[in-house]
Amino acid sequence: MARGDRFVNPFTFVPLSGTSARSAPPGHAPNHAEAATRYSGHLTVTWTCETPLLLPAEVAREARRNGPPGAPATVRLPGSSVKGAVRSVHEAMFNGCLRVFDPTFRPAYRDSLAPDLLESWRLAVVTAARDGRPTKVRVCEGEPVWIEATGLLAEYQRRERSIPMTGDVITYGDRPEEGVNRKEIRSLLALEQVMIPNRDDVASETWWDDRAQERASVVLVTDTAARRDFRKLPDGRRGRGRAYWATGRIGRETLDVPDDVAAGYAYACAGARDVTSAKTEEQAKACGENVFAEVQWWDNTTGRYFRGGNRTVVARRMKVTGYLHPGAVVWIRSSGTEVTAIKVSSAWRTVVQPGAGVKGRGWQAATGCADRDRLCPSCATFGMVDSEADRGTRQGSHQAYGGHVRFGEAIAEQVRLQDITLAPLGTPSPGAAGMYLQAAKSAGGPRGRGDMLSRWDSDADNAGRRGIRGRKFYWHSDPDEQARHWREQTDRPVQPRYQARPHHQARTGGMRGETRQLVRAGTTFTQRITVDALDWVGVATLISALDPSRAIRAVQPESNRAIAHHLGGGKPFGLGTVTPAITEISLWRGADRYTGGAPVPVAEFAADIPRIEARCSDVRSNIGQVAIALDRAALGEDRHLVWYPPKGTWADVGTQRFDESYEFFREYSGEQLAGPNRPFFPLPPLSPAPGSQRLPNATGLRERDRR
Repeated sequence: MARGDRFVNPFTFVPLSGTSARSAPPGHAPNHAEAATRYSGHLTVTWTCETPLLLPAEVAREARRNGPPGAPATVRLPGSSVKGAVRSVHEAMFNGCLRVFDPTFRPAYRDSLAPDLLESWRLAVVTAARDGRPTKVRVCEGEPVWIEATGLLAEYQRRERSIPMTGDVITYGDRPEEGVNRKEIRSLLALEQVMIPNRDDVASETWWDDRAQERASVVLVTDTAARRDFRKLPDGRRGRGRAYWATGRIGRETLDVPDDVAAGYAYACAGARDVTSAKTEEQAKACGENVFAEVQWWDNTTGRYFRGGNRTVVARRMKVTGYLHPGAVVWIRSSGTEVTAIKVSSAWRTVVQPGAGVKGRGWQAATGCADRDRLCPSCATFGMVDSEADRGTRQGSHQAYGGHVRFGEAIAEQVRLQDITLAPLGTPSPGAAGMYLQAAKSAGGPRGRGDMLSRWDSDADNAGRRGIRGRKFYWHSDPDEQARHWREQTDRPVQPRYQARPHHQARTGGMRGETRQLVRAGTTFTQRITVDALDWVGVATLISALDPSRAIRAVQPESNRAIAHHLGGGKPFGLGTVTPAITEISLWRGADRYTGGAPVPVAEFAADIPRIEARCSDVRSNIGQVAIALDRAALGEDRHLVWYPPKGTWADVGTQRFDESYEFFREYSGEQLAGPNRPFFPLPPLSPAPGSQRLPNATGLRERDRR
């Protein structure tokens, strides 16, 4: 199949070019002399959809509310959403600060399955909490013992008790066998007692003292999603996989949980599957008790596997919500009389410590403006707020500077909306260092076992932190044309990549598996943009951000690039490619607007690069980079290959195998193993031109190129 073993990542980065030039903004009350060099009025812009545009849910509801079902509707895109898209282009072209960047961001990573995974960790039970934040725990003594899940279930059934669940208290007499670096009970034959604590029990230190006297153990049930369904038997045959629940002998030691440790645990839970499910947070806050979920695994009594089809529940685990109430069982690390870290399973998430983030070239440009008297070109035009004060990271008064530009609604008349079931979209995480950070300078240096180059806190950064890769832009690629291309190539049905496939599980929240509405390609939106008391540089750069082809031709006179913006959601799917056209520029100087004077000729706002450079730094190089990122034809023949890293080749497009992108990130993480390391392939740079990179044949993945 032609080019079937290659793909292009949906997004790229325009590099940061250095420190953002900051100066005094023009202000909103010019004196008489200044008024002669300020411009006010309006511009009219049309946006033509080159690919379908995904509407915000509230916009689609409003459009349909004002007419009969199925009738053409008037669609009104909020001016703020268009303003954000235009501002991001303005920042990239004229070296504005990166307003969307959060310098306090701390990524969380799943633990590597190393032999020392549980070194210094102990089981503990939460015995006191405040508003879902643990304040005190009782620590289990000795080493944890792991009980095979189906054996414990069989014993519960024999005793006519409920299924096992996190927080159960049991006593047993079996002697554990020595498993792989831990004590295991594979066949539990002497379960003596099962106690299911109630709310009063778990909050009573006396109750736990009695259980310690009885040498009882507490049970921790966890999710089976990451466990292997099958295992290789000694004779080479394939057998059922095993799941074990950790148990800990209840002790008498109690420890305090500092507020920052509880907050760190909650931070690590952000983005977990349970957190994104409907009503979980509301339940976790309101009920004052831990929230539970069913767990499926092999049923030892029937030999059936229940993670598909008709399910039989074998246990119940505590949901990962970020909230812990009394009775929750967790793993803790401690120092003295205090807990220093919490996690809810043996292999869970590690939050990168403060200070292990990014620095390097472009760091100052990445931080938002904080002084309203010294603003970057973008904040001086569009306005600013003190984002650091908003996040509570700095003391002082809140500062703000009002923008000189107001974006009205972008309106399209007589639009027929198209209903689709949107494919799942995850939340982009800058923690994927291979995508978001520059290559590590010391990638070949010594690294500890389990260290991963795909993480922010890699040992490879010891010589200096990696800088952020730059400003994120999505490639323009028509998803409908792509689907037609691969239907012809594979001779079987292929849905556009924005359309949910049969193997996608519908999820609640965000844009996961929802029914959403598209505006079809060819639709034109009209928008009025009002300008008030803006100086020449502000007006010229605003016009260039609205229609970047003007500035691109000023820097590259021979350029014939087809430049487009992105509006709306679903950008990884190729949705929302729109071409701009400024159809009217009516701007006046100072009092001329009110005394009948003629508007300023449009030619006066041509992209005079030397004049712009007097205020903005690195303009020419920035515009050259943006020209590549916004070019609809930048990918050439590779335009049909845009996808998140697939597991198979394009012969598998539309299948679950093809969509298993996590395989790429696992196999190409750059992990330091005991033997050969896993390879690491970070995102290639944007310039001098989009190119491909050959990947070697690695475990679980075929050889292919990538962007």
